[in-house]
Amino acid sequence: MSTPDMTKGLVALPEHNVALATRKVNGVGMDLLGPRTRHGLGWHRAQGNGAAGWLSRPDVRGLTDWAISENADATMTEINRITGTDADMSGWAQGPYNSAVASEDARQFVAAYGGFASVINMHLESIEVEGFYDDPIHDNTRRDLARWAASRAHDDGIAWDRYPIKPDGLTHNYGHREFCGVAYKACPGSVLWAYINGELIDRVQPILKAAQVGATAAKPAGPVYRRAPMPPAMKLDPMPDATMLNGVTFRLVNREFRVEALTGCYTSVGSATRSRSSLRPGDVVRIVYLHENNKWGIAAGGSRIPMAHLSEIVDVDQAA
Repeated sequence: MSTPDMTKGLVALPEHNVALATRKVNGVGMDLLGPRTRHGLGWHRAQGNGAAGWLSRPDVRGLTDWAISENADATMTEINRITGTDADMSGWAQGPYNSAVASEDARQFVAAYGGFASVINMHLESIEVEGFYDDPIHDNTRRDLARWAASRAHDDGIAWDRYPIKPDGLTHNYGHREFCGVAYKACPGSVLWAYINGELIDRVQPILKAAQVGATAAKPAGPVYRRAPMPPAMKLDPMPDATMLNGVTFRLVNREFRVEALTGCYTSVGSATRSRSSLRPGDVVRIVYLHENNKWGIAAGGSRIPMAHLSEIVDVDQAA
């Protein structure tokens, strides 16, 4: 068996936005407890959407380090960061701690890193998966959660065949419920909890193995794209005012849109197959045809693009 290459940074994080919660107030949703060090990951389910913006508000009594959409767009946003300085915000993510009902893993974690409740928020990097407890999680989100967990696990020194167990013998993954008990809060809920304890492990181990012992460990393979088919209507001159694709009406708009957050480009509506690299905040894309419910657009090159984070550039903007 090859010796694992544990050089930090071999497993890249998934594409994500950075919108740090700079307006948070000490004692409201977070505490300034001193430098943080990551010793594991804390998993949560948001019970709604828009978690990144909501948790960043100064009046909200909570904060996780990351948030991600449960839908096909899989929009991931870093909203808090572990820097190892006194400026680190220990977000109110994992509380409250009740040792009487905590899991054995949770009790071991608290004992190992100080023996008091604050170490949970100080030393777990937390993520909020949007949606409600019983909502399904799209495969795109599952994929990016696995890449995020693999990147953190590798940098925390976990060999692929030991994941999710760290070198100190503790697990790398903790559900919120493990610290407070299910009677207080079922977070992260049945769907995400099952994923963490089964599918996540099956997805992360091959990622770690490819990076640590694969033939190209030092140069992980980049993403693979497939060209999106051009709708027949877009080959006509003039293009018709509307066209049908897979039984759904798309209307001609032929307008430019500004990208507000990292957005994937796909070969077909609802597909997980990428047609090109993601659009980044500030990019401008021309949408030729728009889905009848405005959720998807077809770009000039044929890519199918979710419209959730695109805003139309109005005439006055274009003139400027």
